[in-house]
Amino acid sequence: MPIRKRHFDTLRIAPFFTHPVSPRLIVAVLIALTALKLLIVPAFYNFEIPVREIGFGFGATAQAVAETGLTAVCPPLFLDAPNLHCAVVERMPLIPYLYAGAMKLVGDNALRVAVLKTAILDLLLLYFVARWLAIVGADRFTLMLIAFVFAGPQYMLHSFSPHYEEGFLIQLLAILLVIQLAYVWERENELAPWARLPAYIAVNAAIYLAKSSMILVLMWSFIFLARFMRLRTALKLSAALAMCVPLLLWGGYTKYMTGHFAIGTSIDGWNLFLGNNSATLDFYPRYTVDILHGDQRARLRPSIRRKGACRRVADQ
Repeated sequence: MPIRKRHFDTLRIAPFFTHPVSPRLIVAVLIALTALKLLIVPAFYNFEIPVREIGFGFGATAQAVAETGLTAVCPPLFLDAPNLHCAVVERMPLIPYLYAGAMKLVGDNALRVAVLKTAILDLLLLYFVARWLAIVGADRFTLMLIAFVFAGPQYMLHSFSPHYEEGFLIQLLAILLVIQLAYVWERENELAPWARLPAYIAVNAAIYLAKSSMILVLMWSFIFLARFMRLRTALKLSAALAMCVPLLLWGGYTKYMTGHFAIGTSIDGWNLFLGNNSATLDFYPRYTVDILHGDQRARLRPSIRRKGACRRVADQ
């Protein structure tokens, strides 16, 4: 018998992975991993800071919302333009307003705000994962795969961190995927009424209002609504109109505050690409790792060259 067949017989391996397990076991494992995340991430990363010190402009914008009710930050965090004393659309509104609201509940502490938002999002995600398991069933492979993802250091950190949008988007995008799969498989009745179309609209709104580039996800969700959801035409039209509300509200806000209707931010990728922001070079300096090779002013340090390293540095 060939060694390959003797040692890697799929007929022996497959039953182990396809052996059914209780969905409750998987949910229990995910609850344990979620609790572990809430304990272990703060132990390795310092989040004991005021909310205003949360990075990438979210903390300063949240502080402005808490004090004035508006997203106007003075002076601007990122924009570099003459006579521009304040900026109002450097960040999408969802995260700053949620942080400002959370400050009223748990105080001016980024760690407590992060724990609150992570606990709420993870509980919502656990519900949808549990319903997904009820639809597709569960086996050992599913248990191993989900546990591997939820126990991953990158997932734990980025789904917890208050410093950037991924702390919201990871859970929200996963929830949206479960809802869409339920409709594709014609099993949407396995979800509670609130977790069907109302959740679909709300999650899409939250995803867009958290990060302007997620408008691509919103566009796909319009297509999905029209193509894959078996709903009455009037209900589809109503849902589509409801999904347009966040776009119109944010565009109306920017129009009121700046005089220009816009559905993005001043520092989103499109504006950086067009060069509308003179501070673009602060984000994308001339020298990056990708273009150092071949530049006459870029060479390996002798000590690094001797070690065979491939890191290049620019000599100014």
